[in-house]
Amino acid sequence: MKDKSKTKEQLIEELTHLRNRISELESITSQDSAALDELLNNKKRFEDIAENTLEWLWEIDKDGIYTYASPAVEKILGFIPGEVLNRHFYDLFHPEEREELKTKAFDQFRRKKPFREFINRNLHKNGKTVWISTSGVPVLDEEGNLLGYRGADADITERTELIEALRESEENCRLVTQSATYALTLIDGSKNIVLWNKAGEKMFGYSADELIGKPLTILMPERFREAHAKGMKEYFMRENSRFMGHDYEITGLRKDGTEFPIEISFAVGERRGEKYFTGIIRDITERKKLVQKLRDASVTDELTGLFNRRGFLTLAQNQIDIANRTKKNFSLLYLDLNDMKTINDELGHQQGDQALVDIAHILKKAFRGSDIIARVGGDEFIVLLREGGRQSLEKAVTGSIQENLRVHNEEADRLYKLSVSTGLIQYDPQHPCTLEELLSRADELMYENKQQYQYEKAGLAYLKKVKSEKRFRKRFKIEGEHHVELIVPDNARIKDISMDGICLETRQRLSRNTFYTIRVIYPDNKGEEITFTGIVVWSTFQGNGAEGDNETFSYITGFRFVGPNESLKNFTKELIHLLG
Repeated sequence: MKDKSKTKEQLIEELTHLRNRISELESITSQDSAALDELLNNKKRFEDIAENTLEWLWEIDKDGIYTYASPAVEKILGFIPGEVLNRHFYDLFHPEEREELKTKAFDQFRRKKPFREFINRNLHKNGKTVWISTSGVPVLDEEGNLLGYRGADADITERTELIEALRESEENCRLVTQSATYALTLIDGSKNIVLWNKAGEKMFGYSADELIGKPLTILMPERFREAHAKGMKEYFMRENSRFMGHDYEITGLRKDGTEFPIEISFAVGERRGEKYFTGIIRDITERKKLVQKLRDASVTDELTGLFNRRGFLTLAQNQIDIANRTKKNFSLLYLDLNDMKTINDELGHQQGDQALVDIAHILKKAFRGSDIIARVGGDEFIVLLREGGRQSLEKAVTGSIQENLRVHNEEADRLYKLSVSTGLIQYDPQHPCTLEELLSRADELMYENKQQYQYEKAGLAYLKKVKSEKRFRKRFKIEGEHHVELIVPDNARIKDISMDGICLETRQRLSRNTFYTIRVIYPDNKGEEITFTGIVVWSTFQGNGAEGDNETFSYITGFRFVGPNESLKNFTKELIHLLG
C-alpha cells in the first residue's frame, strides 16, 4: 500500500536501505533459509512500494544511464519501464533546455551530494510537455566512489500550470490597474490603503509608497474626514449601505494642499473573511468648468432655475461623446405636465407658472445632483440620468417621481393636483444615434403615456357620470359573423350591442377597468368603419373550447363606451336599426 504520509526524501531513504539490504542478502548462500526468507520479504516490500507509489522511482549509473525504472514512469511519461532502461536520463528532457539541465545534473554528480526538487521539463511519449520535480541521493561504494544515483520523480504539471495561470492573472490585473485613466485604490478592513495605481499618483501627487498603510481620508480636506469615517462605519454596521455602488461628488486634496472636485464610487468584496473596498476616483474639474461655462452663457431657465433647451442640448451632446468613448450607457427621461392648459385657462397663468416651478422642485428632489435636469418647452422637461440599467432604472424613476408628486399634492395648498406623463429611453453606445433621434424616441414614449392618461381620465369621468344614471338599455343580439378588431390585444367578434356599450366574443379573458381601442367595420357598407374607446366592465368564460385556449372565442367581454361622440351614437343607432 502507498504511504502518503512519507516525504519523498524518506521514501528514497527507505528504498535505498531496502536495495542495499537485498544486495547483501543476495550474496548469502541459498542454504541459509532464514536469510533467504528475509531476502524475499525485502524484495517483495520494495516491489510493492515501487509499483503503488505515484512517484516514479529510478536508478542510474555514474554515466546517467537508467538501470531501474518503476512502473509509475508509464503514468507520468507514457513509457513502460523497458523503454527507459539503458537510456540517459537527459534524453527525456525537453529539447529547449536539455543541454542546460544536463550540465547542472552532472555538476551535481561531481559533488556526490543529495539533491531535492530539481525542476525540469520532460517530453511525454505523446509529445506533450510534463513538468517534473526530481529528488535523488548518491550511491557510493565502500571507498566513496560514485556508482550512480537513485531517486524519485513527481509529476507537478498541474501545479505548475496553475501557478503560471495565477501569475498571468495577477499580471493582467496589474496591467489593468496601472493603465487605468482613473485613480484606483483598494482599502482593507482597517480602512487603510493597500493598493494605489499610477493614475492616482498623477492625480493626487502621492506615490504608492507614501499612501499604502494610510487611511483614505488623507485624500480629502480635514472638514470632510469625519463624515467619511461615519459613512464607512455605517457600511460595516449595515451591508445594504446607501454609499455602495453609487457615484458621489466630493472635494479631493492633493499632496501640495490644493483642493479639486472629484467623483468617487465604492464597491465591496471579501477575501479570506475580511472585507475590502475598491474605490474609483475621477477628476471632474473639466466637467465642473464646462457646467459653469454653460451657466455663464445664460443656459438656465429663468422661471425654474433649471437648464434651458440650449444648455441641455450642449450638455447632452457632451454626454453622448463621453458614452461613445467609455462605452457606458445613460438614460433620457422626457416629461410633460398633465392638464397645463386647463390650469392656465381656469386658474390663470400665474397658477400655471407656479405649477411649473413646483414640478422643477419635485424633479430636483427626485434626482441626483449629477443628473442633468432641464425645462425644454412650455410644460416639457427632460432629465439625463448618467447610469443605471433600463429595467431597474425605470421602476426606480417612476417610483421616485410618483412619491414626490404624492407628497407635494398632499402638502401644497393648491387648487389642482400635479401629475406628469413620462417616456424613458436608454442610450446604448453599442448602437449609437444622434441626440435628435434619442429625443424623438423619448418624446414618442411620453406621448403614448399621455394618451393612456387621457383615456383613463375620460373613462373615469364617464363612469362617474353613468354611475348615477339608472337607465335600462335593450341589448340587440348580432346575427352572423360581424368581426371587430381590438387594437390590443387581438381580434374579436360582436355578440350584442346597446346604446351604452358592446359585448364581444374574445379569445382571452380581459382585465376589468382596462381601456381598449376598438375598430368596427360597418355591415353592408363596403368597408366603412368606426373607431372608439371602450372600458372592460366584465369578462367571463363562455364554455366554448378550453379555458385559456387562444385559438377560439372562449370568452365574452362587456365594454362600456367611453365618452361616446355623435359618430358612435349614429353608428350604434344604425346597427340596432338594421338588426331590429
